[in-house]
Amino acid sequence: MKKRGIIAAIAIVAVIGLVLGGCMLPGVDPVDPIIPVVPTPNPIAAIFDYYCVESPIQTDSWVYFDGTDSSSPDGEIVWCRWEFDDETVVEGAWVMMVSSWENGLEVWNKESDKREVRHRYADVDVYTVTLTVWDGVGNSDSMTRTVRVREVP
Repeated sequence: MKKRGIIAAIAIVAVIGLVLGGCMLPGVDPVDPIIPVVPTPNPIAAIFDYYCVESPIQTDSWVYFDGTDSSSPDGEIVWCRWEFDDETVVEGAWVMMVSSWENGLEVWNKESDKREVRHRYADVDVYTVTLTVWDGVGNSDSMTRTVRVREVP
């Protein structure tokens, strides 16, 4: 009977030691528990491309900028700002917004959609264009590209 009591006491002490001290596994520090690494989603990304019907780009030609490949894993992109190196700035909603109602139908304002814009350059030069986008949770990102405008032949 005395032997059983000693074995029970040793078992209780062992269990208490494991509970208070943590499990002693090889390579595991009981003071610093293992915390799983959760991958973070890709950050918001401003992405745009541009093209011009005339090649190379010439003065007074329309240059079309397309930012529709921009993305945000935390939510939708809601606002953007295009900055052209000739001091022109275009900013607004990322998607078309309802501007009015006619006969019970929504009338969408295409001008409010700033994912795609066009711009003309009056002078021969090398310009930078920057697109900045914001998502609904306040994250933002910017992308800058260079546009070379040449003289009309």
